Order: sequence, then structure tokens, then C-alpha cells
Amino acid sequence: MTLVPKLRDSQDIIEANPSIKELIQTPQEQAYVDGMASQHFRSEDDGEAKTMGSVIYSESCAGPIEALELIADKLGKSDAADREVFLEKGAPASAMLPFAKYYLVPGIKGKSRIVSVNDLSDEQIVTLKPSPKGTPSIVITESEAPAKALQDVDYATVIVGPAVRNGVDGQTIWAMHAGFPAPQIPIQREADNRTPSKDSDGRMMVPKETGWRYGDRLTIAEIKAKLGSDIFISVESDPVSDDKDKLQQASDTTRAAIKELLETPLEGRYFIDKGAGGLLGVEVDLPNENLDFGGINYVRKPEMHVSLISAQTKLEKLVKANDAGREAVIALISEGMVLDDATIASIRLKGPSNKQSYEAAKAALAKAAEGINFKVILKDEFRRAEKGEARSVIQMCDVEGAEAFYRQLETLLGLPEGTFKDVPFHVTLYTGADGQGIGIVSQEQLGQLTTPVGGESLTELKSKLS
Repeated sequence: MTLVPKLRDSQDIIEANPSIKELIQTPQEQAYVDGMASQHFRSEDDGEAKTMGSVIYSESCAGPIEALELIADKLGKSDAADREVFLEKGAPASAMLPFAKYYLVPGIKGKSRIVSVNDLSDEQIVTLKPSPKGTPSIVITESEAPAKALQDVDYATVIVGPAVRNGVDGQTIWAMHAGFPAPQIPIQREADNRTPSKDSDGRMMVPKETGWRYGDRLTIAEIKAKLGSDIFISVESDPVSDDKDKLQQASDTTRAAIKELLETPLEGRYFIDKGAGGLLGVEVDLPNENLDFGGINYVRKPEMHVSLISAQTKLEKLVKANDAGREAVIALISEGMVLDDATIASIRLKGPSNKQSYEAAKAALAKAAEGINFKVILKDEFRRAEKGEARSVIQMCDVEGAEAFYRQLETLLGLPEGTFKDVPFHVTLYTGADGQGIGIVSQEQLGQLTTPVGGESLTELKSKLS
């Protein structure tokens, strides 16, 4: 039986090595590096390790922090010598960005499972496929790959790149894998030239000008003509049976389910709306569809909820404006997909795009509610709201579990503690005939847009609501 080295406490290793500590300063950065353990480190006896992409055998290095410890003496220093070694080993110069650092970790055994297009014949057929996390991948089967692509390597790459923390420029860990650095497959981007374009299944796409779609069979000559000769092809296991197609269908179904999850009830009554708001569905027993009160004819609101985070809070804008939360955005988005080096660099240097901020906000809203049992407690306090032509009747309430939710949300997004406080929890019972609600997200708005119902008016309202 092969013994796997016992993992030491990562924090002890970090504290003992200032050069590592300099690169991992936030909980989000720690979580990102820890995630590399399941992504790249496996026992050589693990059957899955023989079929996955780049893998580092845990017998030679227990995890990502241990790998950093092996090169702690050169982290933060020039990578010029290591770049030269990578070039000698076959890495194209285009694989190494000028503003990042590429360190070689010697003595680590594993497989890179990639092959250069220059090592394949122009007539060789390969397939364009999405990776498990939705990035483009061009693959060749083991039986068709040259032997050198399946050989073990005895070194790994650690990529360090720029990061901004609280407005201060620094560096952090970008990536880690067996073998030398290889260029990412180019992807289509939105008009801002930063945000990756995605298909209807949420998968990144190759540039439109290629005319390629997932599942296309391509020759190496075609790939060279449209993407250049620096492209590397991933090696996958040969299919065993027709079950492979079934597994792909299951993967597609899983992606669709995850996509749908963000717009369906969570924890029973908690759900996320399309405007990146976190809501609690409630039921209030009202006797009448219409309410004639104070000279205004109201109609019962068909769907009732309490807003923990209103869409009018513009959570995605808070995320985008928060320079200190860039690593948090990377960590949140990375849970659903693999981010290429250029995208990570862009987020760290310039901040997330509008779309990335929105995706991070919705992911954080889902995670922040995990493990919380919310309870809405209606108060004996009613208010009339008015904004422009819109009118409504609201009932104030308390929400048990809200404080825990807000603290978790702030932590996940890297927002200052207390960002969300004194939220005026309420349920809109009735609106004007147009059904238009009035967003009230702060105590200031509560004072400006609403008036309390008291005295005889309160007695009248309660009688009509009972």
C-alpha cells in the first residue's frame, strides 16, 4: 500500500514562511489556494488521477501549501532563470505574461497531459469540448496522443500575479499545475473585452471568427491556421462505452440545474430574484382582494415577501466598487467555473466587470443563506407608502437570522462589517391599482416615503384586515 504524506497545518507553514504569507493574506486567497488541492493533487494510485487533466501526485507533494514551501526562498524574487528553464522544456513564450511570475517547483511528480499542436500531424483529428467547469478545451484521446504526452514530469509550475488589497498593489497565487505553463485556449469576450461570452448552457466559447462549436471535429491544420502554433491539446482517456455520452448529458443537466437553483426557493422560503436580491417569501392572510382606505382603492399584492437584500440595493454595484473584495469575487466565481489567467489578472488589476460582479453577488446570496433558519415576525405597525403615482400599505416586521445572513454575506464579498444594518424589514400588503411596489431599503427612505398609520386610521385599517 502506498502511503500518502500527512498534511501539516497549512497555517503553520504560512506563518513560518514570510514569502508565502505575503502572497496569501486574505481568507479568500487562502480558500482559493486550498481549492487547488482537490483540483490538482491526487494519489498516484487514485484511478481518477489517471484520467483527469494536470495532476500532481500527493506522494511527492501533499498539497499546494507544501509546494509553495519548496520554493519559499525564491517567491517574490525574479523568475528570469525559471522562465528560461520553462522555454527549454517546451513552453512557448506566449504562455508567460510579462506582469506575472512563473516559478519552477522541482522534485514534484505528476502528469501534465497536454501535447503541442507542433507534435501532431496536420491531418490529426481532435475535438472541441467544454471542460467540466465550462472553459473551452481541445482534446485528443490517449490512444492517439504521442507517448511523451503521457509521461510523468518531475516538476510543477506556480504562477504568481498582481492583486489589489484595500487599494494597495500586491501579489498573490494565481495557479499551480504539473509541468510547464501552456497558453489557455482563446475565448470570445463581450464588448468590454474583459467579460467572457457564454453560450446558453453558461459555457465559455472560442472566438466567433473561428466558426467552431462544441463537438466539432477539427484538424490540427485548422487549429494552427486560426489559433496559431502555440496551442496545446489536452489528453483524455479513451471512451470505454456509450456511457460516456450519458455522462456528458448528465453533466449538461447538472449545469442547467445549478443555473436554475439561483432562481428557485432555498432553505424553504429564501429565494434569489433576477435582480440579485435576497427575499423571504411570506404568507399573510388577508380577507379582501381590494382595500378602500384613506380615500385610495388598493389591491392585494399577489406575491408577498420580505427583502433581506432588495434589488434596489444594487448589490452588484457594491461588489464592483469594492477594491478590497476582488479576491472574494475570484473565489466565488471560481466555484462554478475555471477562470483563465487573463480573466483573473483583469479582475485583480481593474476589478470585476458588471457581469462578473452580478454573478459573484448572486453566488454570495446563495451561500450566505446556507444553514440559517429564517423566521419572519410581523409587528403591530402599519405604514402608508407613497412615491410619485405609486401607493402601498406595508406592515413592518422583524427577521430572525438576518444578522447572521448579513455577516456571512459581508465576509463572502469582502465588504466591511456593518455594510448592511438597520434594514427596514416590511411586507407590502396592498398596492395601487397598477400593482407597482415601492422600494424601501433604508431607514432614511422609510422616513421619507412612508407615514405611520395610527389613531382612528389604525383602528379602521385593522378592522378591514381582520
